[in-house]
Amino acid sequence: MSRGTLFQEKDGLTTIKPIDHKKQPANCPVCKLAFRHKEDLIEYNNYGCCTDCSLHFYYPNKEKWAQGWRPSRKQIKKAINILGEKK
Repeated sequence: MSRGTLFQEKDGLTTIKPIDHKKQPANCPVCKLAFRHKEDLIEYNNYGCCTDCSLHFYYPNKEKWAQGWRPSRKQIKKAINILGEKK
C-alpha cells in the first residue's frame, strides 16, 4: 500500500510516483537479456527472472532456486540457442 505521493520537478517536467516506488531493472538478472513484455516484469517480481528463464530454469528447479541456485552461463547460452537467439 502506498504511503503517499512524491512529486519531483526537473527541467519543467513534474514526475508523480508513489513514495514506495521501486525502479525495476530493464534486463533479466539471470540471462542479461532485455525484458520484452509485461509478463517478464511479472515473472521478475515473482521469481527474479524473465519469463524464458522462469520456464527453463525456475520451474524445473524450484527447490534448488529457493536455495540460491542459478544456471551457469553455459546453461543459459544453451537455452538461448534453443529459443533461436544468436550468441
